[in-house]
Amino acid sequence: MRFATLLLAAALFAPMPGLQAKTVLKDCVIYVPDKAPASVRLAGVVMQKYVKAATGNELEIVNKPAKKMIALGDSPEMRMAGINAPALKDEELRILTKDGSLYIAGKDYPGDRNTPYGGKSFGTLYGTYEFLDRYMGIRFLLPVLDTKGSGMKTLKKRNHIPEQPSDFAVDKIDFTYRPRITQRKSWTPYGTEMYLPNHEISAIPYGFAHSWGDLYPAKGNKKYAYLKDREQTFQEHPEYFQMAPNGQRIAPQTRSDLFSLCLSNPDVLKDVAERVLLYAEKTGNRIIAITPNDATPTCSCKNCQASVEHFTEEEAGPTENRGGFESWTPLVLNYYKTVSESVQKKRPDLILTGSFYYKYEFPPKNGRKIIMPGNFSPNFWLLHTSYGPVRYYDPLNANYHRWIKRWMEYFPNSTKGYGKYDFWYRHGNGMLPPAVKYLEEIRQNILKYNFTGARFEPSGSVGSVPDGWICARLAWNPDIPVETLYTDWLESSFGKEAAPHVRKIYDLIEAGFKKHVDDHKGFVGYNMNADLMADGYGAHWPEIEACYKKALKAKKNKFQQWRLENSFGLALRLTGYHVRCMNLGKVTKDSPLYLDDEGIAEINERRTLSTQDLWGVLPYTSVWSVSPGNFRPVTGTDVSGKIPCAKEFRSASWFHSEDFVILADRDGVAELKLEWETNPDPFTGKKYRPEIPYFTAYDGKTVKTISSGCMADNGAIRFRMKKGQTILLNYLPLYEYRSGARWRIVSMNMPYAMGHSRQPSGLYINDMKEPMYFRIKEGTKQFELTLHRGGFDVDFVSPDGKVAKHVAGSEYCPVRIENPAAGWWMVRPGKKRTSCFIRQGKGMSGYFVYDPNHAFDAECLKK
Repeated sequence: MRFATLLLAAALFAPMPGLQAKTVLKDCVIYVPDKAPASVRLAGVVMQKYVKAATGNELEIVNKPAKKMIALGDSPEMRMAGINAPALKDEELRILTKDGSLYIAGKDYPGDRNTPYGGKSFGTLYGTYEFLDRYMGIRFLLPVLDTKGSGMKTLKKRNHIPEQPSDFAVDKIDFTYRPRITQRKSWTPYGTEMYLPNHEISAIPYGFAHSWGDLYPAKGNKKYAYLKDREQTFQEHPEYFQMAPNGQRIAPQTRSDLFSLCLSNPDVLKDVAERVLLYAEKTGNRIIAITPNDATPTCSCKNCQASVEHFTEEEAGPTENRGGFESWTPLVLNYYKTVSESVQKKRPDLILTGSFYYKYEFPPKNGRKIIMPGNFSPNFWLLHTSYGPVRYYDPLNANYHRWIKRWMEYFPNSTKGYGKYDFWYRHGNGMLPPAVKYLEEIRQNILKYNFTGARFEPSGSVGSVPDGWICARLAWNPDIPVETLYTDWLESSFGKEAAPHVRKIYDLIEAGFKKHVDDHKGFVGYNMNADLMADGYGAHWPEIEACYKKALKAKKNKFQQWRLENSFGLALRLTGYHVRCMNLGKVTKDSPLYLDDEGIAEINERRTLSTQDLWGVLPYTSVWSVSPGNFRPVTGTDVSGKIPCAKEFRSASWFHSEDFVILADRDGVAELKLEWETNPDPFTGKKYRPEIPYFTAYDGKTVKTISSGCMADNGAIRFRMKKGQTILLNYLPLYEYRSGARWRIVSMNMPYAMGHSRQPSGLYINDMKEPMYFRIKEGTKQFELTLHRGGFDVDFVSPDGKVAKHVAGSEYCPVRIENPAAGWWMVRPGKKRTSCFIRQGKGMSGYFVYDPNHAFDAECLKK
């Protein structure tokens, strides 16, 4: 078996020998037919650029055929050579040598127009990349850091381009390929430099949407103006939307897609089907996702609740969630089936896709097989057994395979999509291992169960580019073993002698991660946490540093050396920075992996929303609230004296980022000091370590990033401001949710207000112990706030000190005040514990303050 694998690797990756070659590239021109699609013209430029980089020969691009040529795309000459490109299937490509010429063509559409299902068929372009990869040994690596410009040096830093002789030639070739995965996507922040070379744009777009946001658009969404917006729909049919436990129907929110439909209502299913048909008619899309919004369904009506199944821990098997589950699968399956059947009657050409995820990822408990219509294509996202590093725990990994196998019994003949969040981390404070063993298991499942769609979500960290690169390659061709791909990436990136030392670094980190997950019996989340970092990095840091030093000394070319020092090395230095700041290990100043505060500040200067070269090296913060037109500078009040701060600790979460609006009352450095506390780890008895939060500061007028970065635990956020300047600070208190991490403000030296633009627009209050204030403007006829998701016992106190409303409960509760007095209103906690979302309604700022005498009014433009 191993011998066969080696033969396959040699066939796929070894350049063809040139001694007996018949096609000499330097003797050829690059023939691109006149009026060829843009993708074919791009193929000519790509061929010219990389042949020059490899051989030194710059081939001429011409629009007329020649005796010796590299012919690209459909032409009479291509057909005479035996390739009828228009007759090929979508994305099919052919590479052929004949009479000293090289012919590369694939299925291309005139003008690069979309395929019938809305994708792209770049047959010739992908054939060109395939030739460069397969026969010239070029590897299109993920873009590396600090490579600006488009010159030859930059090209060779970004990609592995073996030096070839000037008279490089290829022997006889007759190669045909069509990807078996016709719906491909591998997330990366690096744009076309990753997508095109690794063949990620596909003939059929991956049918995935995590919400009903397109089918039920928000009010004012011009893109989908032909569909009745969700607000108007609620006014006419509140019964279409989820019911709260208190019997109230919950109105959908304009600024978020986290609303739930009532899926037991037959009229809702009819409405969805009608919207799908109208959506298809107006957009021309023929593949449409109907997956529920994330974290839904959540309807409490009797009919919905009657469909919910309850799993015990024993029935569920080992999972990351150890408390048992309620499963909404029967309800969601019926929804998918009914809508798909209804659409099929009128538009049998449409494909509807739906995910199996989170609340509906278990197969039906009774094992009853539901026959789904042929126009429905399922996607599988198994949250509880694949998100994050949990599959390192062997019993949980075995259960993951059991779930996959059970689901396949329901869809033996359907087109299916695999959603790979396996070993995905919400943020990467350090170098992440590629989990090769488990990627190989995914590859084998794709082949075994005939998945024709794959959406890979590799970890974003540049330090874990083998993960991203391997995923991209698997999406194009899952026939290549992952170990072959991994070895190829290591050796291409850093050279054969350095590759074992780099591999050892990944092995050390992975061993530490596996130990942590095993010690916690899979009871870990998918947010990178400090304790995982301690086991993965801190425990092995001396060995990691030793391996890196050996890799530096190993023989390699100058571009591989550069990659090792400036891409891989930078990711390791950032890892070392976190190890040092979080007291997880010792990183001395004389270490090649030491990064000081000035170094991190320089990196943070580059880490903006407009320049993405550092995405994944440091987590990027939320920008949901920051776009031109939805925020304007605030007007100040008296800010003399002490700035009040919070006494309570607030819950930390990726979903609970906070937005501070800060007004400079003087020139100087704004400083926000914070403090953390965490829960005890049930497996060790010790408290979880605190995290490193991240932040991004935006100018209130230009909405441009002025500062972003991270701060050590119990540290401070600092940046310069000019008097009168307004800053919107997005604070992202990342944490592993098992730690229950909480934070509070220790001090703030400039006036501020605090809000939360994520759903809901307001704040998440954790164990409220002090009052907060919000301002009502003159002339306001009424205002509304909503409390939900948790428990609350609060008074709403008017500016004259009188209680206008007392609210207590555990779920959705709108609070409406008619003809309110203008001024600062108070939200005052009562005797019972208050931990909930509090959302301000339309016309309100969305911000709260702790002391109106030392605060200012924040206003947002109308949405």
